[in-house]
Amino acid sequence: MRSLLSLPISAVDGIPHGHTAAVITVTATLVQDGISEKLCLLIQNTSLVISAIVVAFIFNWLLAIVTVTGLVFAILVYSLTVYVLVKKWNQIAEVERKGAATASETIASIRMVAACGAEGKMSEGYGKCVNEASRYGQQMSIWVSLQSGLGKLKSFPTIRT
Repeated sequence: MRSLLSLPISAVDGIPHGHTAAVITVTATLVQDGISEKLCLLIQNTSLVISAIVVAFIFNWLLAIVTVTGLVFAILVYSLTVYVLVKKWNQIAEVERKGAATASETIASIRMVAACGAEGKMSEGYGKCVNEASRYGQQMSIWVSLQSGLGKLKSFPTIRT
């Protein structure tokens, strides 16, 4: 907020209407999601996995090596999918900013829009932004399901000693 208020007036005038609000909203949502949900799960799951590996190595080192191999595979898959998810999320955020700017400009100049009969054109522009964000979200769903499905794998082979 301090950086935004320290900008010169000419730079602030060049920013589309609603762009700043959309950026703040998206960033606040990401920070809140990261802190409230993901950080707690990260700490909890990391401590669980480390303690499980230590116990496994104490009781049966051969089984522990097999399990650690599966863990390395899961970390590899998550590492690859997170890159794609962040890229798609940034594309969605950019399209949402464009849509917010379109909506804000339309509302700010509603008299001119109504006088010129441009409601349909403005609605169509906003609809394109919504459809594009939806398309990126659908492309992201494959990667999210891959991450979620990886956690649900139950078909690990059993080793009999």
